[in-house]
Amino acid sequence: MLRESKQALTLDGVADQNGEFVPGQATFLNLPKNKEVNTNEGPVLVDQIYAVKEVTHFKGYQPENNNPVMAFYDTSTSQSKENLTFKNVKKATSFSVKKNWLPEKPANASATFRLFSYTGTDISKARMVEDMELPNTTGSTEEEQWTAVFEDLPMVNDQDVPLNYIAKEINCTPGYEAYYTGNDNYSGNNGTITNKPAKTNFGVTVQWDNISGNEWPNGITLNLRLLRRPKGTTGTDPNFRLPLSLPGNGTDQEFQQGNDVQGAADTYPVKYKKRSPIKYQLAVEDLDKFFTDENGNLVEWEYYVEQVVNVRDDSVYSVTDVSTEYANKNRAPLNGFASNNGLITNTLPTVSLQVSKHVSGSFASHFKYFEFTITLGSGENKLNGNVPCVIKSDKVGAPENNITVAFTDGSATVKLRHGETLVIPDLTLGTTYSVTETPVNGYTSTITGNASGEVNDNTVSFLNTRDGTVPTGVTVGCVSAGALLLLSAGAFLLLLRKKAMTRRKSGEV
Repeated sequence: MLRESKQALTLDGVADQNGEFVPGQATFLNLPKNKEVNTNEGPVLVDQIYAVKEVTHFKGYQPENNNPVMAFYDTSTSQSKENLTFKNVKKATSFSVKKNWLPEKPANASATFRLFSYTGTDISKARMVEDMELPNTTGSTEEEQWTAVFEDLPMVNDQDVPLNYIAKEINCTPGYEAYYTGNDNYSGNNGTITNKPAKTNFGVTVQWDNISGNEWPNGITLNLRLLRRPKGTTGTDPNFRLPLSLPGNGTDQEFQQGNDVQGAADTYPVKYKKRSPIKYQLAVEDLDKFFTDENGNLVEWEYYVEQVVNVRDDSVYSVTDVSTEYANKNRAPLNGFASNNGLITNTLPTVSLQVSKHVSGSFASHFKYFEFTITLGSGENKLNGNVPCVIKSDKVGAPENNITVAFTDGSATVKLRHGETLVIPDLTLGTTYSVTETPVNGYTSTITGNASGEVNDNTVSFLNTRDGTVPTGVTVGCVSAGALLLLSAGAFLLLLRKKAMTRRKSGEV
């Protein structure tokens, strides 16, 4: 039975130039050789037996075999009953990671794993420990699955805090990408890293310019075609034509397309996302990044997209390559096609709406103004604000009159008289409109052209007719000849009277 502790000694660890700790020796001095023990015959002296135990260890070390050592010393013989040497070893562990390939291991299989260590739970603070390249001279690399083993790893750091380990693949087999079990970025101990053929994504932004109401044109679907070619060349892969469509229906969607790829039955995830009422971003995912040519060389694909046709016969579209990566590398020109992260802009031409006014008939006034109500846009796309317009005259040599028409909630009121035409320029093709004339008593209105519809350089003509029976004479303009005769006679009499009054004032008879 062990008694209480008699003495304690601490040995300071001393390291040699290789970092290994040199042996130390502890001597317990002035220990009693005998002690008195009471027996039936009375007190007797007996030899002492001492036990020595290592109770603390140098940081990062532990007793060999991870078991505490108890040593005994018999004072009667001055011999130890067991070896009094205590051996400490570093606290060590191992880490392994498996590697495989899908669908199968390629002939040029290789891998470089990097081991990291960290304390606690913050993986972002992990620090590199070492790299291991495969294939190497250790272990079997002929199997479809390889295993990399990192051995003799410290279990704790210099502060005796437990260490955690993770591994990443830093150099995949050419043409492959690494996928990790349980995490997107690293593998834990006994984890598996799988290499699969490298994939890439392609994105393009499609937008509209000069759109009424800043909204995707109703009922218009854009048709695109994704193409590819070996990077750095001008050719096109004849076996790859991926048709894409962008309906612009105002929703974000994820859907599968690609069964119509020429010469293939591949299916690719296609997503498009609404970035604004007139801008959509289209993305095609999981595209093959590389292929092997006839000489066995690994070649990267370059993807690009074209808009198949104009959305309307009278529309135009342009391509702007906004990819920084593209601008900084020597690639073959795309000749109007959009590369990855490119921009396709569809522009509808500007058009005008014209409203013309004429009158006819014996009692129609050429000087009277007639009121019109014009609406442009509908729903959330109603036109608002001051719109520069032009009034033209049928009269030869008459100047154009530039005016501003104020639209409120899509509606404005203007006045025109005989021979005038209101021109509302720079409207987006397809803008909805309507034109109505306020009825005037005595006039009959006739409309030529559509008084409502979509603007496309339309002209709407209003003819107001007013006829009546003239008592005498021939109608001249809008005043009868008899009326003119009466007016002339009255004017002549007034002139004679004025002259007579002038003579009286001057004394003439």
